[in-house]
Amino acid sequence: TEHSGPRTMEGTAQFGGYDSYYLKLLYGVQKEAFNYKFDISKKGMDGLVPGQYESNLLGEGDFNYIFSKKISAGISFEAGESEFGIPAGYNAFNPERRNSVKNGVLSGNFEVKETDVRVIVKEKSSEYDKDDLTSSFYLDARRKTGANSNDSLEISLKAVNDSIYRTKTFIGAQYEFVLEKEKISAGLSYDAGEVNPALKYTRQLSRERQVYISVARSVEYPDFQDTYASAFTTANVNLKPAVAQISAESGFHMQFLRQMNMDISANVKKTADFISWDESAVPKIFTANNIGKIVSGGIQLRYSWQPVEEIKVEIKYGFDKADQIITYFPGHTGNLKLNYLSKDWDMALNTNIVSQRYYKYGSGDALKGYALLDVKVMRNITEWLKAYIKGNNLFNFHYERWGYYPLQGRFVESGVVFNF
Repeated sequence: TEHSGPRTMEGTAQFGGYDSYYLKLLYGVQKEAFNYKFDISKKGMDGLVPGQYESNLLGEGDFNYIFSKKISAGISFEAGESEFGIPAGYNAFNPERRNSVKNGVLSGNFEVKETDVRVIVKEKSSEYDKDDLTSSFYLDARRKTGANSNDSLEISLKAVNDSIYRTKTFIGAQYEFVLEKEKISAGLSYDAGEVNPALKYTRQLSRERQVYISVARSVEYPDFQDTYASAFTTANVNLKPAVAQISAESGFHMQFLRQMNMDISANVKKTADFISWDESAVPKIFTANNIGKIVSGGIQLRYSWQPVEEIKVEIKYGFDKADQIITYFPGHTGNLKLNYLSKDWDMALNTNIVSQRYYKYGSGDALKGYALLDVKVMRNITEWLKAYIKGNNLFNFHYERWGYYPLQGRFVESGVVFNF
């Protein structure tokens, strides 16, 4: 929550069903030459059966200083720990398992005139391995250049070291040309021995309409969940990076009546060594695997409307299709958001719809679709106190996000927010 004035101190306390809780403390200072903000939060929730739970501890902070009209700098950090409990009897090898993941991110930015430089360092470790699993270094430099001051050149360097793939390097450059009604972005990168080009063309058809088309090639590394959570005791050393040999996307944006916006996009992708989860020969044991080449595509629609200043409406729909069955890959997704914001009230309704998903590669075994309805009502009681109540999964859908792992039904949370 933003607070007008030079200082902000805010505390949040929320409790609800399934022993859920959320605690947060924020402190910030906003002045003409500098600003900084720090916050720490802790949240958790039990599952439907003993041993199933999630918890998260997170601390964040950022500091920015303006030296002059041409020079500014900033630094930010993020550190936390997440725990994920798997209930007893979930798998045959370990009757009950707890995974703890520690994350750390330190980043800095420095801007001189029209040049912006960002440096990011990341660390991640887990109870699977006492050593750091991954460490990353990112360097991005972006500069406006050329006769047109809107043109820009961006150079990126990334080095990642982990206990599986050892050192990975990424070097990329991208140049963006900005014309009167057109914008062209061309890039080239080198990643894990692969040369990857990228090209995007955007044209402003009118003040209210815009169209774009893009073509690219990229390397997609397995994430932490794929590499470590799918192996239970050791890392999944046989998992290879997936290569998006070609991906193409085209989209259209239209604004009408100044309160309505509509976006339509379509994409198609051909991926080698596609990564998918599958149940192994041992029941309830899931691992991530490379399943060969996959051709996939889809259509995304987004519509937003603001009939009056206090009310916002947003509708999203996605359709995705592949040339073979992919686990946990829904064919249809939908989202509806309604927001009402006034001086004293903040109300929101959010509905997520997900169609059925298969959880065994190449088979017809599927998890049923679900529709989640969440509602939140917040009231400003005084200048320093707010109270709210949240209703989650009001349809009380019994669903599984992953195979054999049921998630919470209908439950209510309530909380208060203090501004000091």
